[in-house]
Amino acid sequence: MNGLKALVADDDPITRAVVARPLLQWGFEVATATDGAIAWQYLERADGPTLAVLDWMLVVTAEAVGFLSIPGQWVRTKVFRPA
Repeated sequence: MNGLKALVADDDPITRAVVARPLLQWGFEVATATDGAIAWQYLERADGPTLAVLDWMLVVTAEAVGFLSIPGQWVRTKVFRPA
């Protein structure tokens, strides 16, 4: 294992599978989350992911907005919201 970890957070199981598949092929260990609270638990872990793919509508919760606003924690993030 190369140590790469990814989190795929989406409430739709098909989307989670479609996004996780190439990550697995690229050598990532992939964890999935069905809601923002579960995603937040993965992100807070000391051995958490090095990459996170988050459903924008899923992460618009107090937990996820808090994650996005914590400077210098986990990763600096730009959020692109579809028009």
